[in-house]
Formats: sequence, C-alpha cells, structure tokens
Amino acid sequence: MNTHAHQLAQPDYITRFYEMPVRQAFAALFCATLAAFSSTLTATKARAQTSEKLSLTLAVAPIVPYSNSSVALAKGMFSAANLTVERKTIMASDVIRSALASGDVDIAAMSLDTVLRAHIAGFDWKLLYPAVVYDPKTPDAYIVARKDLDLKTPKDLEGKIIAMSSGSISEVGAKAWLRMQGVDISKIKIVEIPLPQMVSALESKQIDAGHMVYPGVSVALGKGVGKLVGPDLDAIGGRFLVSTYVAKGSWIKANPEKAKRFTAAMNQATGFIMEQPADALPIIAKETRIEPALVADFFPSRYVASTAIPAAEIQRVIDFLVREKFIDKPMDYREIVSEYMPMVP
Repeated sequence: MNTHAHQLAQPDYITRFYEMPVRQAFAALFCATLAAFSSTLTATKARAQTSEKLSLTLAVAPIVPYSNSSVALAKGMFSAANLTVERKTIMASDVIRSALASGDVDIAAMSLDTVLRAHIAGFDWKLLYPAVVYDPKTPDAYIVARKDLDLKTPKDLEGKIIAMSSGSISEVGAKAWLRMQGVDISKIKIVEIPLPQMVSALESKQIDAGHMVYPGVSVALGKGVGKLVGPDLDAIGGRFLVSTYVAKGSWIKANPEKAKRFTAAMNQATGFIMEQPADALPIIAKETRIEPALVADFFPSRYVASTAIPAAEIQRVIDFLVREKFIDKPMDYREIVSEYMPMVP
C-alpha cells in the first residue's frame, strides 16, 4: 500500500518564490501587493470621478438652432449624465462672445463663422458639439422680396434696398449668390436690419428684400407681404455646419470629464429630436416663444441636425470665406475642432 500522499503540483511562480533568497522574496511580495493596491485605488478613484456630480455654465440664444440644448435640459439628459448645467439664455451674440472670452460661461453657442474670426484673432476656441447644418435640399434661409415688386430674375434687384446681417456668413453668402445670378452688387443698397424686424420692414416698404431665415420666411409668406427670390446660402456649395457649441481649449483640457458628459448628453438630445420630432416640438416652441403651429411649418422639415459632422462640412465654410475674402487666412478645420467634437471622415 502506498503511504505517500499525492501532492498538488505547485504553480511556477510559487516555486520561484520559495527558491528566492528570503529578503528578495519578501520584496517581490511587497511590490506585488503594492501594485494590486494601487490598481484597486486607481479603479476606485475613476469610479468616484465618474459618479461625481459636475457642473458647468452654458450661454445660448433662445432660437431654434440651439434646440438640442433646451431638449437636453427639459428631458433630463444633462442630469442623467451626472451634469448640472446652468443654461443662460442671451439674445445678443456679442454678449455671448464676451461671456465666453471672460470666462463668465464655460460653453457658448455661436455661428461657425464667428468661431473662425475669433480663431484668426487669437482666441483659442474649440468646437465641442454641432448645433445645426444647412442643407441645400431643405434650405432654411432665402432672399425674400416684397410681394408687390415686379421681379422676373434676381438681377431685377439692382437699384433696390436689401437688408442683410453685416459681418456674417449670411451677408457673404447673399452677396456671392446674387453675383452668381448676374447681379451687380455695387448697384444695390445694403442696409442692416435685425432678423426679427425683417418682416415688418418688408411690410412697411422700408426695404425691398432681405436675407431671411425661418420662421421669418413663413411669416412673410403667410402674411402675403413677401415672395421667395432664392436660397442664397446655396452659394457656399453644399451642406455645411452653421452653428456650434464652443469652449476655450484651456477649459476643455482642464475639464475633460465635463466636456465628455456634455457631448454625450447633447448627442442623446439630438437623437431624440431626430427620432421623436413631435415630442420635441413643444419644447422648442416654449424655448423660442413661437406658436407651435408656426414651428410646425418648418420643423422638422427644415431643421437639419447631426450627431456627427463630416470634416468637409466645416472645411467647406472655411474655404468659401477665404475665397470671398471674409477671412484672410486659409486654415485646416482641425485647428478649431476639439477631441470631443463628434466627427466622421
């Protein structure tokens, strides 16, 4: 009878441990224990950071292009991302720019051409999330003329008064489109009238035509005071990013978790708008103070948003503005895009 008990084979690392000199063995054991503790501590810290409630301030104008942020707030998407967002509604674009530059807000909503001019001026502002896109298939901006004007072609606008938003892509796009239609720009009188006052300016015959966006276009047509001349932003040459959410590069670098959570919540809100427009419409109407029936005239048919932007839809704007000498420095879109901006090749 075999009186020897069967012994389990020892793993190699145990064998090697016992073969080590005592001091070396215990040093190895200490290092292994320390590494395991450090790994556990790092994982615990990461979980704590993820579960920690973070806060930021956001400045937006209460207009349709920035509806995804109002939806994110109303539907609790920021809260679900463990993010407290103080959303400041400011109508004046210059006040929004000043608030971002001074650090009074962390993130601001503005047009892409504004970001480009700021970049050239030396501001380190980066795109964080897209707001809306212009699509020539469903234009949301037109040159609208007085209905009583005898216009056969856009060239008939020569000698007329046309309202535009000076110093913006809408002015540059309108002028470029008119030139493409054979209009001598030197023969038109350009005046600046705020978009909300454009319909009344047409109605009172203060102007003959103007660059307008929805819902103004709907109102002008519905009241019978205006008629479409053409989609002037088609001059830019295809789909392009119109407006965006922006933060300082330094803020993004110092607050990566906030930036990550913000874009995740905004992505969820944009998806909600695209998939459930009927549920989003009341939120948009309340935010913009536009009658729901009027919102429904152009939303969602002319509201174009995306959860990821092709590079060409940013670069196209840059190249157009360089060609039109609105900005004097060619650049690559990557100069203004943060790592959190959702992009597709």
